Amino acid sequence: MRKTTLRSRLILGFGAVIVPLLVLLMYNNWYAMQVVRYQVAGSNQNLVRMSMDQVDSVLEETDKYLSKTALQDPDLTSLSSYPSDSPEAFFAKVNTLNQLSGDIAYYSEIEAFFAYGTQAKELLLAPQEKLGYDKKEQFKARLEQMLDDSGVRSLLVKKWTLLETDGEYSLLRVVDTQYGSYVGAWVDLGKLLKPLDSMEFGDNSQVLFASPNGRILTQGSGEPLAGIVSPPDLQKALTDSGQPYNILRGEAAGSDSMVVSRPSHAADIYLAVLQPERSLLEKLPAFQRLIYATSARFSRAGRVSVLPPALDYASRAQADPRHAEAPGGRACGEAGAVEARRVYGHQRYVQRYGPADQAFEDRYLRRTDPDAESGAEASSGADSSAFFYELPQFDF
Repeated sequence: MRKTTLRSRLILGFGAVIVPLLVLLMYNNWYAMQVVRYQVAGSNQNLVRMSMDQVDSVLEETDKYLSKTALQDPDLTSLSSYPSDSPEAFFAKVNTLNQLSGDIAYYSEIEAFFAYGTQAKELLLAPQEKLGYDKKEQFKARLEQMLDDSGVRSLLVKKWTLLETDGEYSLLRVVDTQYGSYVGAWVDLGKLLKPLDSMEFGDNSQVLFASPNGRILTQGSGEPLAGIVSPPDLQKALTDSGQPYNILRGEAAGSDSMVVSRPSHAADIYLAVLQPERSLLEKLPAFQRLIYATSARFSRAGRVSVLPPALDYASRAQADPRHAEAPGGRACGEAGAVEARRVYGHQRYVQRYGPADQAFEDRYLRRTDPDAESGAEASSGADSSAFFYELPQFDF
């Protein structure tokens, strides 16, 4: 079996020290990032939940108003009860339009209330005063086209429905009076999102409404995400509710985003906040104490468990002459070590009990028989001081 050299043992010892410390450092950085992610996700999740509850509250209050009006307003229920050219039908239209126009002032988040009679096929629209004329006429034409179709009307009366008009999305709610007339509300998603866009979700964050299939309906100020975010990836991030946050992988390096979302209970929409992961690094100083305590704990554990064995290993590798690279170095090293221990023991004996007969000492150290004459003659010319002068060459 090939023996390891001093160089290889030093490399192994160096690796035994550095590799565990690098692993601890990488784990510490990963742990710090996880702490930051959970803290930011928790803060954003609270804001998203509060914001989505406000949106649901607006939609639910509007739904209650429409249901109450459909049941209790006699003018609305009589829109299709009289011929369209009769005075009763005319007064019913005027009273209904006045009623909706007065009530719209109490619902600032609603773009418009409307009523529709199937007999006259006429749409009565009560918009907000600040609504633009072009936008109002465009929505009116689109809505008349939808309400004239009985099949579409049956779908609109079930729940809040998404409506797209020239790339802009809105919510539409229609309630049937059961007398051939309908009352409804139009909610612009962009208008609902404006108050949420000003909230402190984080630096470089994006607030948006999305559909359950991952299509972005509307978003706040910032870089448009329609061509950057993939709908299947966004759908997966929105519908996976088992985690407090989800990671949306970007195509470019460093473009991953943390997604915190919440679905609406009133409509099929999601409110989501996208936070770029690179901006999360700016949150690290806020948790400096926690990171410092964590890194100190792991570094202390690393020094206690790794450094002493590694240093002992390195010292043994340097001091042991048996691992020399020269051929026969191991055998020479063992013999030298035995001789060094024997000489060292005798030197200690002389220091403790005083000098003995120099000839005897010389013969003992040279492993000769003190009683043999040949041994005495061999040692008579030896210089004992020169011999002992060589002793300090041994490293004890």
